[in-house]
Amino acid sequence: MAGPRLYRWFSPLATAPMPLAEAAIGTPPIAIWSRRRRVQLRLLSFALCALLLALPLKFSARLNDALAGPPPYMRALAGEFAHDLVQEGYGDAPIFLVRDEAQHCRALPTIRDFNPNAIAYVITYSESGHSFCLATYAGLASHAQDPVAVTLDPSALGQNYGAPLPGRVKAVLVARTLKAFPDSFISLLSWRTPWPKGNGLLPTESHVEASSSVPLPEQNFTMNLFAVRAEVARRHDQINRAFFWTLCLLAGTVLLSAARAGSVYLDLRRYCRVCGVDLALAAFLRRGVEPAARAAQASYRAAQEELQAQQRARDLERREEEEARGRLRFLLDNTADERARAAIRESLERGDVAAMNALAAALQAERGLKTPQERLDTLLESLHEFCGPREFLAAREQALQLLGQAGFRKARDFVVHTHEELRARARKLQEEAEKNGDKSAGAAVE
Repeated sequence: MAGPRLYRWFSPLATAPMPLAEAAIGTPPIAIWSRRRRVQLRLLSFALCALLLALPLKFSARLNDALAGPPPYMRALAGEFAHDLVQEGYGDAPIFLVRDEAQHCRALPTIRDFNPNAIAYVITYSESGHSFCLATYAGLASHAQDPVAVTLDPSALGQNYGAPLPGRVKAVLVARTLKAFPDSFISLLSWRTPWPKGNGLLPTESHVEASSSVPLPEQNFTMNLFAVRAEVARRHDQINRAFFWTLCLLAGTVLLSAARAGSVYLDLRRYCRVCGVDLALAAFLRRGVEPAARAAQASYRAAQEELQAQQRARDLERREEEEARGRLRFLLDNTADERARAAIRESLERGDVAAMNALAAALQAERGLKTPQERLDTLLESLHEFCGPREFLAAREQALQLLGQAGFRKARDFVVHTHEELRARARKLQEEAEKNGDKSAGAAVE
């Protein structure tokens, strides 16, 4: 079960290919790595692009303000004024807040008959005109008719800060308060304007046109500039708060996806290093997992094949040297010529295989000795007595093959072992034949 994960136990710093006997690197999860790389890189690209697009919207004042929309300066001022009316004790009457860009703050009409106890306030504001108007309406007297009367519909008058209005009612305008603000004052309400010194309370003065028979708000009222500024910036703050968490989410996604893609890269790089290849980050991003793994495996197989070829060449050289040394030692033990013995010792000390073979061939020619194949054929002649032609040819072919691969000694041992086996087989067949002959003779006598 540990085969597919065995590559993790190899040193990540190893770059040289390992011999085949130690090449149990297992099968890496290429498909899983490839899928993780694809998903994490796509997620990383999406989150990074979204983050780069969102950063200017967050940190560019012009883009950020455009995203939040036009600041509701007059909406905040009129709302603060409505709250002040409630706090001043006018909350027993309905107080409606309506946007009116045309600012229809009409002049007072000629009033005939109205009910001074049925009062309603309607505050209209204009963002373009930097003004708001407080209109005071009084209900008509019982069964009275007035051509200047208007219908107050609570469903069409917007937000109500005071008492509820019981359905649609007929009313006449009995007072109005119009207040216009200069641009210098409006600029103080922006969240980008430095906060003024003081407690943030600014008195305002308004011109009032009213009849003398209704209770009217005071002409002077005080508004909290800090509260108005907070109301003006409320939408801007909500959008930027959402932007902040969105940026955090995108940044976290970028970091997480980059970390997961980096984990895939490190695993693949570790596997490639085991195979003898160092994987660069650019290659991982450009080529992908499967091509990089195939290239590493191909490099590993080529390195192993080269190692095997080198090992076979070394083994062949070692066998040739052993055979050459064996022939020279045999000649050294069986010659009395001091000149030849000195030449043999000198050649053995140098260790040149070609020179040793040449010297052995020359000495054998001088002494008339047989070559290793001739001596092997002489030994093989002893097998004719115990086997047939086909079996003899098979044994001779195997002996010659051993002579070429392992040397004369291995081939001679094979011939001797084969001779012993064939002789034992012949003796056994002879004994069985003798037993069968004795049984036949006894049966004939009976």
